[in-house]
Amino acid sequence: MKKRSFFVLAASTVLFAYACSKSNDNPPKEEEKKPLVTAPEASVAHDGKSGGVYKGVIIGSTGTVKIIIQGDTVSAEVSIDGETRVLKPWNMPTGWASGQALKDVIFKSENWTLTFSVTANGDRPYISAVSIPGHTDVAVHIIKEESDVLAKAFEGSFGKGDSVFGAMNFVLAAVEDTVFGIIQKQPAPKQSMYGDYDGSHLHFVTRFSKDSLRFSAEGTLNGDEVEGKWKGYDYRNSKIIDSGYWKAKRTL
Repeated sequence: MKKRSFFVLAASTVLFAYACSKSNDNPPKEEEKKPLVTAPEASVAHDGKSGGVYKGVIIGSTGTVKIIIQGDTVSAEVSIDGETRVLKPWNMPTGWASGQALKDVIFKSENWTLTFSVTANGDRPYISAVSIPGHTDVAVHIIKEESDVLAKAFEGSFGKGDSVFGAMNFVLAAVEDTVFGIIQKQPAPKQSMYGDYDGSHLHFVTRFSKDSLRFSAEGTLNGDEVEGKWKGYDYRNSKIIDSGYWKAKRTL
């Protein structure tokens, strides 16, 4: 089983309502959306190296990121609130080869930028900065895709009754392996999530807060959609403090 590593970036401390982040005056037409891939895009030549394909999710608005560094392609495809751009590298090291680390490579398209770094073996991808006009509170979670396992990104939400509390986005790394992502309930800070997946059932939790609180969720995957239940648990006092539903859909 290959090791999957991840990193979460909080770009600023300004908080936005999730309902606003989901708005979009000009959503892409259904026929303009790319079909979801069904097989890994990463080349076996880059397994265990810094080249290859990296996929992730965004919160602070909602979206996905795909970075490709293989073959003749070096680019970052960023989709946020229905708008997609392909960013190109501005400072890729001359003579760089897969298996060498990358440090602060800037991908840019007009006024959209992100800064990407990764270790030589590809096990610690890191986006240290994101600048997208209108999105000033961005968190990114990204993992490396291996040639034998398709990485899938899901965007979703969690709530209770008729109320939506916030965003819940994650990347599914592998069957019988790991799930990593980000969750945010307004106006609380974003939290990283981690868990596992057995082929149809997902389970993940956040790390303990300073008050010994933890969010946990379970769900069942049906094709490219997943839904389930969550609960907030107070471990200090051994009691459930809240619970509700969640759902997500694969978008990358």
